[in-house]
Amino acid sequence: MDRSNSCRNVIGLKLTMAVTGLILVGFVVIHMLGNLQIFLPPEAINHYAHVLQSNPALLWSFRLFLLLAVGLHVDSAIRLTRINRAARPQPYAKINPQTATLASRTMFVGGLVIAAFLVFHLLQFTLMAGPFASYRMLEASIPGVASPVHDVHGMMIAAFQTPWIVAIYVVSVAFLGLHLNHGTGALLRSLGI
Repeated sequence: MDRSNSCRNVIGLKLTMAVTGLILVGFVVIHMLGNLQIFLPPEAINHYAHVLQSNPALLWSFRLFLLLAVGLHVDSAIRLTRINRAARPQPYAKINPQTATLASRTMFVGGLVIAAFLVFHLLQFTLMAGPFASYRMLEASIPGVASPVHDVHGMMIAAFQTPWIVAIYVVSVAFLGLHLNHGTGALLRSLGI
């Protein structure tokens, strides 16, 4: 492969990483805003969850879109890492990270932690699998809906009374913050902003 094709590949991968990163940052912000309703009366977050769950076509389309964005983001990261390593097959004798931030140095580990956390989070609150199966039985009533709905408020309160679950979330969100810190800056640079 000649240098111009290689350069185009790197630029394409960086753009893919930037665009998918932007999509994922947008999702994190929307997800956070939705979950902040936990601080309102219980009906607020239960109504929000009911609206999402009562629109399965929209919900699953969005989930598949996010899965595609995550897949492309991870694929781009792996391919860019391979290209970078191939460009310098001999590692540095001494690493002196004067300009590298903690966020930039933890991108790989942070990505792995975030991936593991994502699986845990989906098992816990979406699939309610394993030790979280009892969450399925939680029900609440909300104004304007005749039948009981899933009690997301009660589920979140129950989950975060368990210290090891809180520890997983604190560590994972810290890594997510570092990942977003570096990734957002890189995203803006890649898009020329």
